[in-house]
Amino acid sequence: MSERDVEVYFMTQIHKGETLITNGDVEAGVEHLINAILVCGQPSKLLQLLQSTLPMDIFTTMLIKMHAYEASQRCLPVLVDDEATSSL
Repeated sequence: MSERDVEVYFMTQIHKGETLITNGDVEAGVEHLINAILVCGQPSKLLQLLQSTLPMDIFTTMLIKMHAYEASQRCLPVLVDDEATSSL
């Protein structure tokens, strides 16, 4: 994926997230904002911006979903080469 593709994806996810939240679909909107955060070059700055612009309950929902996503990523099984384990 080129830098331009990532930029377009980022902007699309932000726009979709904002639109969905504005239209009352907070769950789907938050998912799109999280997608944008995941590809953002400076996620902490984006989080600060979102914290200052989103209602606190929506921002909190987003943080909870992000935490759940990160926890699920840590629990994914790691594929190990059979040769690497045969010497154990």
